[in-house]
Amino acid sequence: REIVPCVLYFTGRTPVARAMAEQDLQQPILKVAGPSSDAHKPQESPFRPWPLAARACMWFSYAQIVASLVVWWLYGIGPLMEVVDEDEVKVFHRAKVMLLPAILLESCYLISSRSYSEQLKLHGSEMSYLVILEYCVKMTCYSTMSHFNGGPVHVNLRAWGPVRGCYTVRYIE
Repeated sequence: REIVPCVLYFTGRTPVARAMAEQDLQQPILKVAGPSSDAHKPQESPFRPWPLAARACMWFSYAQIVASLVVWWLYGIGPLMEVVDEDEVKVFHRAKVMLLPAILLESCYLISSRSYSEQLKLHGSEMSYLVILEYCVKMTCYSTMSHFNGGPVHVNLRAWGPVRGCYTVRYIE
């Protein structure tokens, strides 16, 4: 027997609301083992319940990593730059400072979302933690680049026009 998604518990008190929620959420969140259950079947891929856009994004990320490795292998990495543009290092410092209010606002949202229903609280807190983690990684990278004069900067061999730098820390980020 399938249990209807948690959203139905909160919104499905009336038959109309229940029908609308079942139409929106075709896949159940939880299955309960019953007499005719498939509990002993091997589990499906964890990516199966993901929306198509999320799966496409994940596979595109894998393809991007593979393409980067192939380009490195085929063309190599340029030599280290002798002089790094000081204006770009100042931009890294400004970007680091601009991330502080973003982290603060996301933390405020995380704290305020505790009064939401359980379903909204679960999704809101997951997304907030991910955004805060992403901003902290970016702030760490920009701090590194602003304090260490850009970090290791290589000449970008594939850039058009004047010589441009490829910041290793930004590339890894």
